[in-house]
Amino acid sequence: MPLIQRDALAPDIRGKSGAELLDQALELGPRGISRLSCEDFFWLVRKIGPDDCIPLLELASTEQWQYLLDLELWGGDMPRVERISFWIERFQRADPVRLTRWLFTEGELLAHYHLYKSLDVVMDVGDEGAPKGEGFFTLDGVFHIRVRDPRYRESLESLIRTMAEVDLNRYQALMTGLSAVLPAELEEELYRLRNARLAEHGFLPYEEAVSIYSPLEPAFLKRMEGATADPVVRDPQAPVTIPTIPLLLGGAGNLFLQAAMGVDDPLFADRLRLEFAGLANQLLAADGLQSPDTDDLIASCRRGA
Repeated sequence: MPLIQRDALAPDIRGKSGAELLDQALELGPRGISRLSCEDFFWLVRKIGPDDCIPLLELASTEQWQYLLDLELWGGDMPRVERISFWIERFQRADPVRLTRWLFTEGELLAHYHLYKSLDVVMDVGDEGAPKGEGFFTLDGVFHIRVRDPRYRESLESLIRTMAEVDLNRYQALMTGLSAVLPAELEEELYRLRNARLAEHGFLPYEEAVSIYSPLEPAFLKRMEGATADPVVRDPQAPVTIPTIPLLLGGAGNLFLQAAMGVDDPLFADRLRLEFAGLANQLLAADGLQSPDTDDLIASCRRGA
């Protein structure tokens, strides 16, 4: 299992306020924050709070962005438009240009879905003239746009302007494509891609995840006697970032946690952290909690330990 040598560990979130954690996280610097595991980054954002975590979002990698969105935007098997608007606004405050470029590329499907659900777009073909009604604006004289939800009008209008400034051709292609969106198909594809990404972190489909609660046969345990773990190696060409926070939240005085903290081999200790984080996420999936709150996260870590 290829592992990465960390420059710094995520701050210990136990017993600390959001402001204290933010200060400690920022001490890691841009490189340190972007190299945190997605799980640790998500924990920090949850603990610090969505309105105070903007400096973290600015320094995060796009992979960390995607993991956060995969856990925050969904209600069951459906993306929630209000949550998308909520987090897009915060990413925009953090780094509007990088957000725009991401929405033009890896986040293109999310951009189509969000704008389809959030905007009224009328194309001026020449004879009909500009659309009638309040709230419409245009950046190119072709697409006349109105934001449906007044709570996010300012942020969405700002996002649209940034899109046009960064790449006018892609902006116009995106606006044109909104008329061809089939929301049911787009929701299904977004859900499929989200599940595939989260499966890499232990969020298996419910039918597979629930096997974590299946009792083990005595014969299986007997076969495990004397078995040795696969050797752990570090491969700098294919690094895996190591979550550290889930294991810390396993509970004070827990026998497993005490044993894990006593491991001297740093590579094996990293493997324990990685495996435990996946176990905690599988427990969340087995309990049907793929958009967990902080209490759910802590409970899954304690059950896993």
